[in-house]
Amino acid sequence: MTTPQSFYRRCAPLSLAIATVLATPAITLAADTAGDEERVQVVGSRVAVRSENESAVPVDLISGDDLRKAGATDVGNALELIAPSFNFVEMSVADGSDHVKPAMLRGMGPDQTLVLVNGKRRHQSALIHIYSVGRGTAGTDLNSIPMSAVERIEVLRDGASAQYGSDAIAGVINVVLKKNLGTSVSQTFSQTSEGDGDTSLTSVNTGFGVGEGVLNLTAEYKKADPTNRAEPDPSGNKWRFGEPELEQKTAFFNFEMPMGSAELYAFGGYSKREAESAGYARCDENDPNSGITYCQTIPTPVLDVHPNGFLPLINSDVEDKSIALGLRFDIGNWNADLSVVDGENSFGFFISNSQNFSYGYGPDNDPSTVPTSADAGELMFGQRTLNFDVSGDVSLGSKTLALAFGAEMRREESQITAGDEYSWQYYGDQPWGLPDAKPGIQVFPGWSPAQANHLERDSSAIYGEASMEFTDSFRMEAALRHEDYEDFGTDLSSKLAAYLSFNDHFSMRASIADGFRAPALQQIGYSQLSSQIEAGATLISGIYSIESDVAQQLGIPELKPEDSKSYTLGWVTKFDMGLEATLDIYRIDISDRIAISGLFYPSDATEIDDALPDDVGAAAFFTNAIDTQTLGADLVVNFRHDVGTGRMEYTFASSYNKTTVESIDDLPGVLAGITGANRDLSQVYFDRHEEARIERYSPKNRHTISARHVTDTWTFGAAANYFGSVKTVYLADDPTYDYVDDGAWIFDLNLAYDFGNGFNVRGMINNVADKYPKKQHGDWNGVTLPYSLETAQWGYNGRTYSLVGSYTF
Repeated sequence: MTTPQSFYRRCAPLSLAIATVLATPAITLAADTAGDEERVQVVGSRVAVRSENESAVPVDLISGDDLRKAGATDVGNALELIAPSFNFVEMSVADGSDHVKPAMLRGMGPDQTLVLVNGKRRHQSALIHIYSVGRGTAGTDLNSIPMSAVERIEVLRDGASAQYGSDAIAGVINVVLKKNLGTSVSQTFSQTSEGDGDTSLTSVNTGFGVGEGVLNLTAEYKKADPTNRAEPDPSGNKWRFGEPELEQKTAFFNFEMPMGSAELYAFGGYSKREAESAGYARCDENDPNSGITYCQTIPTPVLDVHPNGFLPLINSDVEDKSIALGLRFDIGNWNADLSVVDGENSFGFFISNSQNFSYGYGPDNDPSTVPTSADAGELMFGQRTLNFDVSGDVSLGSKTLALAFGAEMRREESQITAGDEYSWQYYGDQPWGLPDAKPGIQVFPGWSPAQANHLERDSSAIYGEASMEFTDSFRMEAALRHEDYEDFGTDLSSKLAAYLSFNDHFSMRASIADGFRAPALQQIGYSQLSSQIEAGATLISGIYSIESDVAQQLGIPELKPEDSKSYTLGWVTKFDMGLEATLDIYRIDISDRIAISGLFYPSDATEIDDALPDDVGAAAFFTNAIDTQTLGADLVVNFRHDVGTGRMEYTFASSYNKTTVESIDDLPGVLAGITGANRDLSQVYFDRHEEARIERYSPKNRHTISARHVTDTWTFGAAANYFGSVKTVYLADDPTYDYVDDGAWIFDLNLAYDFGNGFNVRGMINNVADKYPKKQHGDWNGVTLPYSLETAQWGYNGRTYSLVGSYTF
């Protein structure tokens, strides 16, 4: 497991950097340009703080109160209910993706959206998504941030690599933490109409003065029972299909304090999540019902360990740590900001209620002594970022040029820690082992010492941004950023944006940008063996890192950055009557997009058979395989007006995007020279299954319609969320089992009463009509798993009831 010392050892430079600045002479306090109660935009431009409708790029501002009223108990699900351009994908029986959900903006991959906290880069998750949307990516774990700590969230729907660096291809999500005084306590209870999924969320947020500054603290405790939508199994196995069992403890802080002529700030937090989900059931090969359910049969020689079959369980231990220290000050007439941010995420796998079939009955020939659990290993990702930013105005005659520039240094590290020997070992060569059985513990073979690694890299960047108002109605902004990565070289990103106001009611905005995404260390070093079930038998497939012997023997090339070009054109309309509307259309072209290839089998060609270990039946690799194009449009309409003693608020938000795989690269390395293969390997390299993950696994259409009536005591709200259709491809070479789920409207209701003494009660019903996805082919997944494992627009829980009580003092 990751030790606390490794995290705090990396934090040592934080205090040194701050101490250096505090010792610097001639520093004056920077002016605070934005009051706490203003709706201000931070993300999108380094040179100005503007409202979202005066920005040259589209930005959504979502208050923390709106998040908490959405009916969800975590940031990711709440944000999806409010922002149609954002998808937070629900998964089941998807290994680690059951526990850390893929978060996607504008239909792009989870790793193509940059997440900031208080305007500072946040670290990614250590987990690579394998069996879900966003396959092969490592995004940011939004649910490690407590919702009760959020003041607002800013969603920049525009490419921003030139401003914020790698990963900002689809856009940027900036989470702004609370810094208010006072205390609020809330308790949430929720349950599905099926009587499962009982969830309790206890939240405490308090802010108090520290000298002339403020310290805001948040603590949350969440406990959730699993949901299960699996059908009864004729074999008698108890399958699990739905949300995992979960317990999470989170604590965050946000601190600001004047220090003589400067302002010191710090923020950060800690989150620990323990969750349990299930894989596919294993059943008795002699059970006459085993042929009609989608499970792997247990070899007869080891059946006595689990006489009635078993459901293997994946237990996760997810820890997330972050801390930031910074100083804002003036150098003459220029505002400066020096900051250091350190973060780390670890994901430990522990497999229970399972066994390693190759172990047989063990050296004692006693089924009662056969282990049924094992530590399968741990993933870790850490990141430390040092920034120095300067901004100010330069007078050019009658015009003023706003400038911002800075430098960044970043260190990243990624680590795979091996699991227990029993989790990965092949015992078939032992006198007491089973030579025909697969190695490793069932459902998730652990990482072996040969797969364990520890990678590090450094990068640096310099960047600049300029903005000028040529007239009272016309403004242009430009940005450049030069990045230098020690493992693949340099990249120059640029951006040009313009804002034109025709009158008080109508304006236009546009931007053009090129950007990049550096290959994640997690992708460069990742390898994994997994148990897959084909025709009722276990297939051990491997994802091999580009540094592995298998990849080297097959000539798989090293990963290179993804390059992007994006274009946005938007219109903004606002009237005094309380009506506001924005429409933004966009196009994003990505070349050399990183993906995981299809599976290559030893039976495909001799060269592949020679490269793969004897106990591995298929292999895949990370590769810059494809070029994609995304076309989309976002429409947001807000209307507010007074009604008697209250107020009506209406919102319509609509998002459309379509991603197309434009081209697939030729086969790399040795694969390109293979002749006489049993299959067309060019169709395997990026097959129909993987293409569908990019093009059809996320809904192209998302719409939200909401209305809310607010008085001094009562608030009543109703919302309708539309999720477009999705398509699952199960077998790349057989469309017979393709699964298409049509779109649907999901309706939510909420009612709140304010007692006027700081106490508030709110009740919510999500998915009022108890809508479920369409059931899939029974002959594909037996009769046990009714819905697609790989695509679920709104999840599998059905109708959910929630009650929230809060007290503020």
